[in-house]
This record gives sequence, structure tokens and C-alpha cells, in this order.
Amino acid sequence: MLALSAVRALHFAVAIQIVGALLFVWIMARLPETAAVRSVRRSLVRAAVVLAVAVLASGAAWIALQAADMTGHTLNEVWGDGAVGLLLFKTHAGVVWWARFAIALALLVSLCVMASLPHVAGKATVVVGLGLAIANFVSCAWLSHAASDAGPYASLHLAAQALHMFAVSLWLGGLIPLAMLVVRAMRSPEIGAATAACASVSFGNIALVAVGIIVVTGIATTALVARDLSDLTTGAYARLLAVKLVLFCFMLALAAMNRLQLVPRLATPNPGPAATRLWWSILGELVLAMMILLVVGLLGIAPLGADE
Repeated sequence: MLALSAVRALHFAVAIQIVGALLFVWIMARLPETAAVRSVRRSLVRAAVVLAVAVLASGAAWIALQAADMTGHTLNEVWGDGAVGLLLFKTHAGVVWWARFAIALALLVSLCVMASLPHVAGKATVVVGLGLAIANFVSCAWLSHAASDAGPYASLHLAAQALHMFAVSLWLGGLIPLAMLVVRAMRSPEIGAATAACASVSFGNIALVAVGIIVVTGIATTALVARDLSDLTTGAYARLLAVKLVLFCFMLALAAMNRLQLVPRLATPNPGPAATRLWWSILGELVLAMMILLVVGLLGIAPLGADE
């Protein structure tokens, strides 16, 4: 179970980072064209290609571990006894996985086009790639508790979960690209600070909307997944949910400080100290985000209600 949770968290992390990389490619396409901007865009696209390969690999590992968890067999056994084939061809999850692999392959192709033919790939290609990256991550909702909901609000539950994941991908995915820009601002304040400030403001506006969606959809999905109050007060699921909420509050506090205090200072004549503080704050957000993803990996397979 621990290995499955870790692989799920890794899969979520790399899928989210593709969204973030392409989000910043899109943001920077709207900035004045400079050598620094082009360099950052190329780096982000190349990183996204590597991450897309990691999505496919971690997805395959997730399927194998899921089959092992379902059958109680080892990883070596599930490939030989047909458990993986049963999961892929005889279950609802298998249908979802085939769709997700098709999306991931299309995403990888679009990223390779952007990386190898940057002068041919325009803004439309970036938008298509970003849409595929979002679809790749959001489709994980069909593998969550929401997908197994057979109640009268099943469609609402799934929609809320998908929207929640969409907002999460925008916020968390942008943290590493933002940190890259801040590092450039620290090294070359006269060149990188202005670019980092403009991109940070655009990302901050997107993140602000995303956080609002996360809060609303988080409340909705929690209310829909719980069968009664005891599901939210007892058992492993309740404990993990509480940890997730505490980590989210700490992360929200750091994000508010970045948005209100540190990002505006990047546009001042002496942006160096603000860039340094912002980098450390973003690093703190990233640590908290990774912890949240680990908790989410456990939440997706944790049973509701009191522990047996």
C-alpha cells in the first residue's frame, strides 16, 4: 500500500509539473520577446518532454502496483498471471487508463514538436499542449473515490473532483517555473527581475482564482464523499484529511505573503533581497505541496470510516 501511495504521489507530481511548465510557457509568450524569455521557454518545454515520459512510466508502475494490491500477488506475479490484463481490459479503471495513455502520448508528441520545431510551433500549439496536460492530470479524477460514487450526486461529485484537480494543477504546477524565474532574478537582477515580476503577477492572478476554486470544490467533495459525520472524525481517511487541511493552510499563508509582500518588491530598484526571500518562500511551498501530494496518494486508497 505504501509503494502504491508513493507511485500515485509521484504520478500526480509529474503530471502537475507539466501543467505548470506549459502554463508558464503560455504566460511568457505574452511578454516582450527577449533572449532570456526564449531561453526560459525552451528550458520549460524540454523539461516537460522529460516529465511526459515520466508520466507514462509512473502510470505503468501505478497499474502494476494496483493489480498487485487487488490480487495480493507480487509485482513479478501480476505480469505473468494476467492480473494486469484483467485490470486493463475488464474493469472501468482499465478504460480510464487507456484514455489517459492516449492523452499522455498525444501530449508527448505535441511537446516534442514544440521542443524540436520552436519556430513552427506557435501559441496555438502551446494552448493545445496545455489543454492535453490539464486533461492528463484531471482524468485522474476518474480513478478516485468520486468515480466509485453510485449515489444520486455521483455526477456532481465527479465534476467537483475534476474541477478541484484542475485548480490544483494550476497552482502547484506553477511553483517550480516561478522558482526558476526567481533564481534568474537573483543572479541577474537587471535582466531577470522585470521578467520575474511580470510573470509572477500573471501567475499570482491565476493562482488566486485557483485557490478559490480549490476551497469551494474541496468543501464540496468532502461533503459528497462522507457518508456521515463519523467518516470525517474517525479512521485513517479523517486523519489524513486533517493533515492535508493543516498543510494547505500553511501553504496558503506562504502564498499570501508572496503575493502581497514579496512579488511587488521585484519591481523595485533593488529586487535582490526580495528575490532571495521569495525563493525561500517558494521552496517552502514546494515542500508543503509534496507533503500534500503524499497525503493525497494515501487518501485515494484509504477506506472511509473507523479503522477495523
